[in-house]
Amino acid sequence: MALECRFHSATPYDGTGAEFVVGEIVAFHIDDRVIQDGKVDARLLDPIARIGGPSYAALGEVTRLAPVRQTPKSVVGATREAAG
Repeated sequence: MALECRFHSATPYDGTGAEFVVGEIVAFHIDDRVIQDGKVDARLLDPIARIGGPSYAALGEVTRLAPVRQTPKSVVGATREAAG
């Protein structure tokens, strides 16, 4: 899987040499072999994650839980009268 992004901005952190980079995702590129029932199967994807410094982690055991009922989302910038 790869994400194709468009650069938006970079904010440097004084004296650290680090930057906070922001971009917009414009496309996902996904290998058909990791798609099961129209969704990405994380076990087939076999992702790794950088967790700090030289340390990385694997996905480990995958557990399925019952879905949680979602509450309606608020609209950014809407007034209470318009949203309610």
